[in-house]
Amino acid sequence: MGKFLSDMIGLGVEALIEYPSSKKKTLKAKEELEKLVVNNEELDIEKFIEMYDTRVHNFDSKQDDIKILKKADFEGVYIIHNCTKNIFLVRKSKKVLRKVDRHFRGFENEDVYEDYEKGDIFKVRIIKFEDSDYNNIDKLVQDMKKKYGTYIYNKDTTSREYENKEEKNGGIRVILIYFIIMVASCIFLYWYSTPKYGEVKVTINAKDYIGVKYEEVEEKFENMGFTNIKCIPKEDLITGWINKEGETDKITINNSDQFKKDEIFSEDAEVIITYHSFKSK
Repeated sequence: MGKFLSDMIGLGVEALIEYPSSKKKTLKAKEELEKLVVNNEELDIEKFIEMYDTRVHNFDSKQDDIKILKKADFEGVYIIHNCTKNIFLVRKSKKVLRKVDRHFRGFENEDVYEDYEKGDIFKVRIIKFEDSDYNNIDKLVQDMKKKYGTYIYNKDTTSREYENKEEKNGGIRVILIYFIIMVASCIFLYWYSTPKYGEVKVTINAKDYIGVKYEEVEEKFENMGFTNIKCIPKEDLITGWINKEGETDKITINNSDQFKKDEIFSEDAEVIITYHSFKSK
């Protein structure tokens, strides 16, 4: 486990930590990460979100915009605990820190996010697969689900009461057939339109972010779940009167700039953001 924490040194943190505005934040993030990974403690989700979003000084942009935990992520299993309802969600991910963060930004399980928005109290526990006693991560997930159970969400029962009333009125057969067809259709549509493990859904069209600062576009694709993003300067500016430096000129996914909203790609699909820039001196 000490090796994992020492990996942070490989991110250049040893240099950043000497920068006054970065030192305190870096040490605080390391302390919270130790609680999760070394001490196997549950961490308040607000503290987790703050920890994961820790940013330190970027000497190029002269702003605090480097996420220090972005490259320190790892494969593992996470257990999200709804303390208000005392129910648990168990999932796995190749980048477990990023995946937990996405749950509470509305990009993953809708039930968890809806409970979070309503004010339920959440904590999270993380198991690093490499340091576990398991050879198969699916077996680890299976055992954790047996231990913690399934996230059961109590939705409004109005529709069920309506169906019962209709059944009493003599429409049992028609309602059941309709219900079966609707459920089957919903399951099919959900399966078809929902990213599977290792996949992400695009939330914008190819042209929507043309002209937007490339850093904003990069963060947008990170939030979608893409992990292989490259930002390339076009070096096409002479005066910068028409197009401004740093504005996005083109976005491609797997060499195509014709992607559409709600398309599904592998999370490691190559995303290239080309932006206007002056020629390098």
